[in-house]
Amino acid sequence: MRMPILDIPSTMIIANEEMQEIVRQAKKFALYNRPVILMGETGTGKEVLAKFIHEVSGREGSLIAINPASISETLIESELFGHMKGSFTGANVGKKGLLDLADSGTVFFDEIAEMTLPFQAKLLRVVDGDGPHRFRPVGGTEEVVSNFRIICASNRPLKELVDEGKFLKDLFYRLQVFRLNLPPLRDRIEDIIVLTRYYLKKTCLEFGKKPFDISREAWSALVGYSWPGNIRELITVIARAVALCEDGVLELKPEHFGLNQKKDVENLPGIKLKQPQLKKLLDSSVTVVTSDKSDSEKKPRQKRKTLKEITALKDSFIQALEKNGWMRERTAEFLGLNKQTFSRYIRILKITPPDGKWRKGPRPKTVFQSAISDKYDSDSEKKLRKKGATRATREEIVAQRGKFLQALQDNSWIQTKTAETLKLNYRTFRYYIKILKITPPDGKWKRGKRPATTSTQESPS
Repeated sequence: MRMPILDIPSTMIIANEEMQEIVRQAKKFALYNRPVILMGETGTGKEVLAKFIHEVSGREGSLIAINPASISETLIESELFGHMKGSFTGANVGKKGLLDLADSGTVFFDEIAEMTLPFQAKLLRVVDGDGPHRFRPVGGTEEVVSNFRIICASNRPLKELVDEGKFLKDLFYRLQVFRLNLPPLRDRIEDIIVLTRYYLKKTCLEFGKKPFDISREAWSALVGYSWPGNIRELITVIARAVALCEDGVLELKPEHFGLNQKKDVENLPGIKLKQPQLKKLLDSSVTVVTSDKSDSEKKPRQKRKTLKEITALKDSFIQALEKNGWMRERTAEFLGLNKQTFSRYIRILKITPPDGKWRKGPRPKTVFQSAISDKYDSDSEKKLRKKGATRATREEIVAQRGKFLQALQDNSWIQTKTAETLKLNYRTFRYYIKILKITPPDGKWKRGKRPATTSTQESPS
């Protein structure tokens, strides 16, 4: 039985201060090749945090999840370490183990507290130091070396299991190098709010419904609920509310969520919350943490195209190459692809120039770089202006911050006039200002006449 490669979002949507501190610690732990144990109730986000740590660590391999409870004792060794052909009845072919497949990656043991003692004993042989780890496949004579990192998750306190004789003490101390305790959702009121908004928007999009507002009474019910199933329960509650909501309803009420609160939860933080405090939390902003070490915004990873989808693009690729003089780098930018992806498509499609020779040329300037007025460019930059520019990247926009500030000052902080000076349409200019987070010294934008559109500016000759 093969365990799946974990494929879940690594972006963490949090607003709770305690969770933000946990994420800060996780970023530090990720840099060191030592085991990490994630403690917390079921559904608190341990899998997402494991994926987050794996991506921040920069490991090239995959994150492979192993659920000990789903593997029978008779298959433990074969699944973990692999086996050789003919090593036992039915072993008609050899098979790599999960630990071998995780080379240069991370192994995530989900709910390690459910691991049987025989399972623990076999794992103990492998977990020693920071790696690489050595083990021998079933029926093999030579050791296999695999450099993987271990992350474990548990919803039960492992120290108590050690005291009860249900968890090996040696394994416990080898695994518990770094430890993170995730609080339950009921203690994270801010996260209840931001996660509800996120999953409500996502579910409405998935179900093909217009986004709903949530009434103040419904918010009080959501933050005052105990959430025994934590985030997983929140997701299912939202999905049920959206699915059962009739057309024409604009606002979700408490009855749409169908929460049955227990009577012994008077001490929940959400129940004690007063309306002014709730309003303040509802107006607060969300914190989004990605696995990018620089904390900059990161584009979501796109699903790879299938061979059939790539083959259908062959004619378009040839036309783009012909238009760009068979220059690979320039064509890649023209198509909005990075160089590696473009080169992979070219290999798959087996495209070559008519004479068999690829041309070389300078990378084209982007629309943003080409649009900046000569007044704000140096002489060397003016020489680089070329046609066929592509869309600007965030890094290129940020690099032009000084020119934007100078142009705004020269135009008395009038946005419309500055956009016209920089030869940008007003909407694009506003988009760049938002990215650059530029505001006037006094916080007030000056008014000016809005520039005419391209269609009104161009008059027939």
